[in-house]
Amino acid sequence: MDFEEFKEEVLKQKGNAPITITDEDLFKMYLSHVVINKWNREQEKKLKKR
Repeated sequence: MDFEEFKEEVLKQKGNAPITITDEDLFKMYLSHVVINKWNREQEKKLKKR
């Protein structure tokens, strides 16, 4: 999922909620999402090796 897809998804989930999400906020959320997914994949690989 690239940043644009992620941004669309977050804004879709936000709906009409009265909160402001800046592109900077979205980018930070996207980076955490990418890092967490990468970490999860690495953990799965480690578990399979055992």
